[in-house]
Amino acid sequence: VYSIEGSDQCLIGTAEIPVGGIHIDSILSDSQLPLKYVAFSHCFRTEAGAAGTATR
Repeated sequence: VYSIEGSDQCLIGTAEIPVGGIHIDSILSDSQLPLKYVAFSHCFRTEAGAAGTATR
């Protein structure tokens, strides 16, 4: 999670974070499994070093 300076908002690195919260207070039975989800998000990642910064 990447904090936005001067704001109480954050950016997530992957779509799994909000999908994982869907069943946060749930106990799932075997008969409910497997659960399958599809998620889409614009991923925000910090660059590891300077590689690629000139081409973006």
